[in-house]
Amino acid sequence: MSRPRGDVTLIEVTGEIDLCTAPTLRENLVRAFGFQATTMVVDLSPVTFFAAAGVTALIEVLAEAEKSARRIFLITAGRSVGRIIEITGLASSLHCVGSLDAALAEGYEATA
Repeated sequence: MSRPRGDVTLIEVTGEIDLCTAPTLRENLVRAFGFQATTMVVDLSPVTFFAAAGVTALIEVLAEAEKSARRIFLITAGRSVGRIIEITGLASSLHCVGSLDAALAEGYEATA
């Protein structure tokens, strides 16, 4: 986890997200809300496998973010994640972007 800007928390997720690991992903992302950043960027590019349980975890985290007036952007440059989010039709509601720069630019526009 890092802070590319004072109002942004960046979390990089690696490996496989499946039925066993999705709950840990959800817990870690919700815990990251405690860092008081108004925007969270989750880099899923390094993820090698992404199951439906991962999509469910992301939807739950998005709901938590909306309750606390925070924004989440997902970097989905990797095919394993981008494809499943595209197939489910959730790309726009999950705020998918191709890079950190795109997330920072969109986050800035939303707050300006």
